[in-house]
Amino acid sequence: MSSPLRILHVDGNAQDRSLVADALGREFPGLHLEQIAGQEGLNRALMNGGFDLVITDHGAGQLDGLQVLQAAKARWPQCSVIVFTGAGSEEFAVEAMKAGLDDYVVKSARPAPRLARAVRSTLKKTEAEMDRNIDELASLYRASTQLIALGGDVPNLARQIVHAVHKEFSFDYCGILLFNSDKTALEVLASIGAPGSAPTTLPLNGPGLVAAAARAGEMIYAPDVTAAPHYLPGDPAIRSELAIPLCIGEKVIGVLNLESPELEAFDERARRVMAAFAGSAALALRNAQLYTSVQRELGERRRIEEALRRQNEYQTALYETTLGLMNRLEMWDLLEAILARAAQLMNTENGFIYLSSGNKDEIEVKFAIGVHAGHIGRRMKLGEGLAGKVWQSGQPLILDDYAAWPEHPSEFVENGLHSIVGWPLKSGAQVVGVLGVSHLEEGRNFSNSEIEILERFAQLASIVLDNARLFQEADRHLKQLQSLRKIDMTITASLDLRTTLDAILDQVATHFTVDAADILLLNSQTQTLEYAAARGFRTAALQHTRLQLGEGYAGRAALQQSVVNIPNLLEAVGDLERAPLLAEEGFVTYYSVPLIAKGQLEGVLEIFHRTPLDLEGKMMDSFLQALAAQAAIAIDNATLFDSLQRSINALRDAQMHLVRAARLTAVGELAAGVAHQINNPLTTVIADAQLLLKFVSPDSPAYASAAAIFQAGWRAQRVVQRLLNFSRPDDDQYAPADINASIVEALDLVGAHLTRGGVDLQVTLAPDLPQTPANSHQLEEIWINLLMNARDALIDDRPGIITLTSRVGQNGGAVEVEISDNGRGIPEADRMNIFTPFFTTKGRERGNGLGLSVCQSIVQNHQGEISFESRAGQGTTFHIRLPLARKM
Repeated sequence: MSSPLRILHVDGNAQDRSLVADALGREFPGLHLEQIAGQEGLNRALMNGGFDLVITDHGAGQLDGLQVLQAAKARWPQCSVIVFTGAGSEEFAVEAMKAGLDDYVVKSARPAPRLARAVRSTLKKTEAEMDRNIDELASLYRASTQLIALGGDVPNLARQIVHAVHKEFSFDYCGILLFNSDKTALEVLASIGAPGSAPTTLPLNGPGLVAAAARAGEMIYAPDVTAAPHYLPGDPAIRSELAIPLCIGEKVIGVLNLESPELEAFDERARRVMAAFAGSAALALRNAQLYTSVQRELGERRRIEEALRRQNEYQTALYETTLGLMNRLEMWDLLEAILARAAQLMNTENGFIYLSSGNKDEIEVKFAIGVHAGHIGRRMKLGEGLAGKVWQSGQPLILDDYAAWPEHPSEFVENGLHSIVGWPLKSGAQVVGVLGVSHLEEGRNFSNSEIEILERFAQLASIVLDNARLFQEADRHLKQLQSLRKIDMTITASLDLRTTLDAILDQVATHFTVDAADILLLNSQTQTLEYAAARGFRTAALQHTRLQLGEGYAGRAALQQSVVNIPNLLEAVGDLERAPLLAEEGFVTYYSVPLIAKGQLEGVLEIFHRTPLDLEGKMMDSFLQALAAQAAIAIDNATLFDSLQRSINALRDAQMHLVRAARLTAVGELAAGVAHQINNPLTTVIADAQLLLKFVSPDSPAYASAAAIFQAGWRAQRVVQRLLNFSRPDDDQYAPADINASIVEALDLVGAHLTRGGVDLQVTLAPDLPQTPANSHQLEEIWINLLMNARDALIDDRPGIITLTSRVGQNGGAVEVEISDNGRGIPEADRMNIFTPFFTTKGRERGNGLGLSVCQSIVQNHQGEISFESRAGQGTTFHIRLPLARKM
């Protein structure tokens, strides 16, 4: 850097500040280092500005290192920032890189060399970008300054011009053509690289790009001359041509013609540079014509020489000003410098610059000085006021008496505005801004020479603004590529769907600078788009989004698999389902991008903004599509991984349940064996008790004991028999069965367990129930499962009640059984799954999740129905309906 290196160091630790000062002082002689420790010093430094580099710690005293980074980037977006810390973290480093950190240096035993290398590397990157822009403008400056120094006759000057173009820009062919005396033809004054057979005179109304450019007064470019309508066939080696009119104000005096044997040889930047050079060449040729006229008219020599001197002074000042703008790439500083230089050249203190407001129909004051300073941020519609007129027409507007202009806004007249000039700033043929200067003094107007200088300055300012815009676009494109790389790293680092969706939304919010975004995923079963993740919403209303394909904007984007953009949601009627919710959020701009992976729709990315937003443009559009493609791949990978995980878990659970079922089968077989062993002694006990009752007198005390032994033995034998029946393999045979009898059989087995702990078991069996074709053993299994579930559902804070009721259905065609409890009830979220095999709420130690599934299967095999009612905290009732006749 030619000027002294200026570094701002933010650190609350005095020892660290001293270390950095020593390290950088040794490495960078002449360094201007400003060290601060608190918020006040940072605010002052941000206001003063002018730093090449900012160095901050992770925790800079009262300040947070991330806050310092964000504040510096907000004030000087092009300024480099390095974090030099010994107490950082990976999380802090990631957040800092997202915010634009250039380098991250960890303090070590010898930190000075590492810090110096980081500073040099960062400054080298910045200087390289500045050098590229300086080289381009330097070529223009050298070629133009040669014109300022040239004098003499017009043909000699024309020869010097074409040689200057060939030397500085290396074009294959260059020619200068000026009008003849009667303005009917263009004559070649000088050329370089032209074939000997090239014509020396071109009729103004004849064919060719040169004549067309002279007639139109506008630059004409033919990237392929064979396809150009105005092309005049000549040298067959020529493939592209650029004809630029040489103009003094609105007057065309000739044409600068450039040709090349390459297709599309003159890119946009070359055309802009040569258009600016053509203006300087035209001015130089005019000066030469004036000089020649002086030679012919000796009496006018002094006046013409003075005019030339003034023009040269203006030109010199103009290009000196251009050199001052070449190394500025930060838009805010650039606007400030352009306006200050324009005001200096025009000898005024009042000026303004309008740029696009983001709305294609409005422009906004981005920077202003003097009487216009209070209007920064003011917007105008195209065609409104002086700036709006200039923007709409693309032509300058000069007013010597602003108050007399019928279309002026009243507030400017109240400020005493007298004369004003508005000049368009262009990128190619497109107007990108308006530069304006004004005088307050009555009778003070802008001279013709000042207008000419302002025209030249506006052209150069347009080039400088274009360079800054291209630099910002390149920087934005680089950040977009970095973002895509971060997303790709997230995809490869994690297969968690939630993590992936959050990363995608973070990148959208950061790089599009939008208020909110969400992702709707496609439910493959219902073919609906359902809410999955979101950022930036004020309410949770959109979390309930569920759209059919083709429904609303998101459904339309999904169905058509194309981007849907709604510039103004307040005026749109295409999403009636969610319109009130979107209005409540205050959104204006909307984008919907389909997420497609492997040709399959995965979902939709929605982008919302509460002010007008334009994401159109090749870079932004390509980034949006690339981001959507990455998001779709991420979702597809995460979904496949999640599906695989669920399959593995389901397989593991099924395996565990099968093992448990096998264990239960073994236990049942063991119980049957034990029952057989018990049954033989019980038979002896019952037989001996019967003999005692037969031979002992009823009046004997032994009689009562024998009777008690007989009753106990009989009950024990009955339980053993029920256990044997229950464990015996099912034969799936249906016969007329007594429902009440099957219930009593089940109660014999589990009744004692049900009433343990004071549970009130209420059984109401309708008498004379008609028999129904059934498998009694399977019915007992239903009642046992439902009764045991009822007992497990009871809670300890109130007396438990279990009711069992049987009756004939209202239409007389079925028997109905109800089993109720006053327990905890079934949670809402579990009710859809209670009949699913292996689903249980009891835990793996208490249940296998097969009971209700088996009950449902048995009832359906009996051509019956099973249903339930449940209220959380109040209990559950199961209804079983068995038909009196089976359908064949």
